[in-house]
Amino acid sequence: MKNLRKHNFIIGCVILLLAVGTGIFFNYLIDDYPEWSSMRRMLKEVRIPVVGMMLLTGFWFFWLAVRDNKKYDWVVVLFFLAAFVLFTVLFILSIL
Repeated sequence: MKNLRKHNFIIGCVILLLAVGTGIFFNYLIDDYPEWSSMRRMLKEVRIPVVGMMLLTGFWFFWLAVRDNKKYDWVVVLFFLAAFVLFTVLFILSIL
C-alpha cells in the first residue's frame, strides 16, 4: 500500500494503461482497412514497437517505485536501455 502513494508507481500504472489502450486502438484501426491496404500493413508493423516502448517505459517507472536493492540498479538500467534501443530500431525499420 505504501507504493500506491509514490508518484513513479502512479505514472507507471498510467503509462501501462495507455499502452494497453494504444494496442487496442491499433487493432481497431487495423480492422478498418482492407487486407490489401498499405496503411494496414504499416499499422501492423508499427504496432509492436510503439506499444513495446510504452510498456517498457511503464515498467521502468514501476521499477523505480518498487525497487529495494539499489546495488543492482545498473544492471536494470542496462537492460532497459538495451530493450529501448531494440524497440527504437524495430520502430525505425518498420517505418522504412
